[in-house]
Amino acid sequence: MKQKLQAWWQGLSLRERRAIGVMAIVVALVLLWQAGIAMPLSSLRETARQQQQAQAEWDQVQTLRAQALALRARSTNTNAPTAAISSEAILQTLQTATAASGDTRAQVNETAPGNYNVRFDNVSPEALATWLQTVRQQAHLLPQNADLQRVNGNLGTWRGSITLVGN
Repeated sequence: MKQKLQAWWQGLSLRERRAIGVMAIVVALVLLWQAGIAMPLSSLRETARQQQQAQAEWDQVQTLRAQALALRARSTNTNAPTAAISSEAILQTLQTATAASGDTRAQVNETAPGNYNVRFDNVSPEALATWLQTVRQQAHLLPQNADLQRVNGNLGTWRGSITLVGN
């Protein structure tokens, strides 16, 4: 078999041998790309997508935790079912909701009893709307003042501060 292959190879012209050699190199490079680069690159992209999904799920868990804390704070005072939520529970709810907004540099400060200031640095309008709804429903806070600007004229991100008061 080996002799037949060598005889066949010797029977080819130099041009044909070069063409077969170039094709073999191209096939080897394609296989190297597929097995050595494309598959690991695809795996990296999938891992990044799964990490984002896990972060979103974690943020949702934290929001649910804040809801549970707020409900627990309400239920501890059975004499007044509509009693005010404790300052610690409100602050925890604000911090959880702010973390869930996706802005890792956001800051929550209690400026006075019942008054809070939240500073956003890079938040999407959708996340801000969800955050406002969460704060209103869970912490029973309403915005008193908002000073927001687009980040570098980008419609997708905002920065600024919002002052909240208890209702």
